[in-house]
Amino acid sequence: MSITTLPLHRRTRVERRVLSILRGEERFPIADGEQDPFLTLRALAPAHNLSIRPSSMPYVSQSELTLLALIAAAQRLEGVAATRLNPEMETAINKCAASLSVNRLHLSPLTLYSGERN
Repeated sequence: MSITTLPLHRRTRVERRVLSILRGEERFPIADGEQDPFLTLRALAPAHNLSIRPSSMPYVSQSELTLLALIAAAQRLEGVAATRLNPEMETAINKCAASLSVNRLHLSPLTLYSGERN
């Protein structure tokens, strides 16, 4: 896990909210009977050497920035198909992106440049 000294409070409001959801601090509204895509993403991330910090951490990790960038890409036409992710991880990211979009949470295009693409 790479350490960053980027304070969480320096990220945009939408990025902070998505990180809160991703870290499990905030419950995200999902339709009845559907599995939380962020829960799935949290479970799959370690297999891709991506770690998600606890909600109490005041700094953002490079892994979290990478996940934000992948979700931001999936909210756009290019999606995450250009990455070297397995289909299960790609599906989880696409579902997270779709869930955010349905709830009118759109990550900025600048978020695309936040993290390293796998």
